[in-house]
Formats: sequence, C-alpha cells, structure tokens
Amino acid sequence: MTTAIVVFLLALALPLFISSWRTALAGLAMQGGALAVLVVLGGHAHSPSGTVLLADLALMRGVFTPWYLADRWRRGGSLPRLDLIPANLVHWALASFLLALGLWFGTSLAPAESPEALLLAAVASAVLLGTLILASQPRPEGEVVGALVIENGVVLLEIFVGAHLPLAAQLGVAGIYLLTVLRFGWFAQRLHADLPDEPDAPMGFL
Repeated sequence: MTTAIVVFLLALALPLFISSWRTALAGLAMQGGALAVLVVLGGHAHSPSGTVLLADLALMRGVFTPWYLADRWRRGGSLPRLDLIPANLVHWALASFLLALGLWFGTSLAPAESPEALLLAAVASAVLLGTLILASQPRPEGEVVGALVIENGVVLLEIFVGAHLPLAAQLGVAGIYLLTVLRFGWFAQRLHADLPDEPDAPMGFL
C-alpha cells in the first residue's frame, strides 16, 4: 500500500516541475493506476460496486482519460509545452511548500510512519496542488489537469474512509465522470483552437 501511495505522490509532484503535456497526462494515468491498486489492496473490489470502481479507476482514469485528452488537444493544436505552474523558483518553492504542508497534515492526524498518515498526506497534497494548478493556469488544458487532480484526491479520501456506494450510485458516479471528461476535452479543444499560438517561454528563474 505504501508503494502505491508514494507512486501517487510522485505522479502529483513530477508534472509540476517538467514542462510537458505528455508528463501531465502520464501523471494522471499514474494516479489512476495507483488508486486502482489501493482499491485492490484495501479489499474493496470484491463486490459489484467495487468492481465498477476498480474499472473506473484503472480503465477510465488510468487509460481512457489521458488518451482522450491527448487526442482532443492534438486536434485543437500542437502542444509542445504545458507548464502546470509557471516555471520559476517562486512557484516551484510554493509547490514544494504545499507538498510539505500536505505531508505535515497527514502526520498530524495519524501516526507518522503509518500508511494512513501517508494516505492522508496524499489526499491533502492532491487538493492543495490541484488548487495551485487551477490558480496558476492561463490555458484550458492545464485547468483540466488541475480539476482532475483534485478529483483524484477526493477519490483517494473515499478509499481511505472505506466508503461503499450502492451499485447504481457507483455506476452513476462513473457515468458522470465520463461525461465530465468528454466535456473537458471538447471544451479545451475548442478554446485552444480559438487562442493565438504562444511561443515557448524560456526556463526562467523568477
């Protein structure tokens, strides 16, 4: 379980420091895969509702969402670079501080070396870093990634508390997520097509 949570945290942090839309989507894929592993390890996949949740995380979030968004973004125009946060020391320091704040939050609510502390830290980090992405983004593609990062943090919290939805409700949640991602992809494609092309910004320090 600890390994899956560490992978989730790395999938949150690395795309913030690597300016690439491929890295951003790979981070979403890794988050979905890590969430699916946590569902299996937590024993939540032994019911019809849990099976739907597992398929939602592994297939829809881990595979379909990155592929679909990449396809929509390519149709809207080339994306050689996507900064989830501005590439400078100020924003990198802020992202590092929020990540440390998330880790502190987890250890303040659970024993410092327990899986529960790390899981709560990952939940807090996802919400904080997703909010930072949304607050820093001038581009619709980055806003989509920020919103989905926060959504993955909410799902991680549901896994932590052991929330079990009835089958019909779980199917509804999966359907709403799918419709949301389809809408996000269409919206980002249309907006990007209407925006003028921006030259790649140099990797500045301030």
